[in-house]
Amino acid sequence: RMARGAKGWGWYVKYKNEGNAGFTRNQTPTPFDWSQPINTPRKRAFFDMMIGEESIGRVEFELANDILPLTCTNFLNLCGGKASNADGKSITFKGTKIHALVKGVGLLGGDVENMGGKLSHSSYGRRYFRDEGFFIPHSSEGLLTMANNGVDSNGSQFYITVGPTPHMNGKSVAFGRVVEGMPLIKQMFSVFSVKSKPMTDITISDCNEMK
Repeated sequence: RMARGAKGWGWYVKYKNEGNAGFTRNQTPTPFDWSQPINTPRKRAFFDMMIGEESIGRVEFELANDILPLTCTNFLNLCGGKASNADGKSITFKGTKIHALVKGVGLLGGDVENMGGKLSHSSYGRRYFRDEGFFIPHSSEGLLTMANNGVDSNGSQFYITVGPTPHMNGKSVAFGRVVEGMPLIKQMFSVFSVKSKPMTDITISDCNEMK
């Protein structure tokens, strides 16, 4: 039996509570084929982006809702303004900032409560929800993946990668990819920053699910 507080305690408790299902859900990701046919088309969402006062265009995402429905629904709820925090206040990505440009990773955004990157809140009426599964490897640019603060601490914050980030495998839940607008992602990543903080505001001016 592992001692409480020892390194790996969180994972020990997770597996103790979930059994073999926990091991399956947290297995090492294998190559994922986005082009493989599925019965129902995957859902899509968009961000309209601004740098400073200039509109630079639209980024479109394809979401893996067929295998990660909990994580994708959370993202869609926050895109569509269909979420509120524990106090009943509406929370949405619209009007929020890309608050960090993380070297070796990409854009970091999604603080729907104070815009500064210190808070994260899910669309489910509670701050965090569980790691749904590490099925998609961080093997390419343009991946949409959850930012967290440890095991089962997914809220609203997300990364959009600008290259492979294998160190995130098994730690962050990748659940979507950029299908239109990757040059805009790179344009935003090139904004001058100090200690990862962009010196010009990068704003999600509008967002929603694509019908």
